[in-house]
Amino acid sequence: ELERLEEERKQMAAFRQKAELGRFLRHQYNVQLNRRTQQIQEELEADKHILQALLEKEDENQRMHLAKKEQALA
Repeated sequence: ELERLEEERKQMAAFRQKAELGRFLRHQYNVQLNRRTQQIQEELEADKHILQALLEKEDENQRMHLAKKEQALA
């Protein structure tokens, strides 16, 4: 009976250890996922600013081209 109880105790300890490891790994995965999500958001924000600057430059170029064209026609 004592051996059976000891074996049962060992199994429960192993089960608890596996459960703790699973919780730890899930936590680490979530931390890594959140870090990656933040990095992607920052990259997308930087890309948005670059595209916005390019669009503004393109608009300025079109306005200058139109102004030169109107000036040439005048």
